[in-house]
Amino acid sequence: MKQQKLLQSGKVKSVYKTDTPGQLIIEFRDDITAFDGGKKDVLTDKGRYNAEVSAFFFRYLENLGVKTHFVKMLDEKRMVVRDLQMIPLEVIVRNFAAGSLVRNYPFKEGTKLNPPIVVIDYKDDSRHDPMLNDEIIGALGLATPQELKKDQKNCP
Repeated sequence: MKQQKLLQSGKVKSVYKTDTPGQLIIEFRDDITAFDGGKKDVLTDKGRYNAEVSAFFFRYLENLGVKTHFVKMLDEKRMVVRDLQMIPLEVIVRNFAAGSLVRNYPFKEGTKLNPPIVVIDYKDDSRHDPMLNDEIIGALGLATPQELKKDQKNCP
């Protein structure tokens, strides 16, 4: 498999076309960002760690019967994935109050959250990744109520 043209470069990952139809390469970079990309830096080996953790969870999900786009690792920072249309949702599990949770709600920084809070955001940098609920997800046509209920039943 040969890496070809850069298709997209985000805040911390790059996506490349390959010579294999239906497959792409994702490269995890050492870039770190905060505040919707307003603060940027580089952290040695971050890309490698993110790639390893991502591959671990993709394999874990596949073993549970949850299909993912993951195919294989090419090297320590690059993975082969199936080309697909991304559903622009970000699921965030918060064990401690930090970041936007503290900025937007009356939580004290570092407060342990028991049980953890699960937040779903709409992935759109121009809108600052606004938080969603099931009704907004349905209204946007991202998932039906049946799909949301089905997904909740299949979580381990």
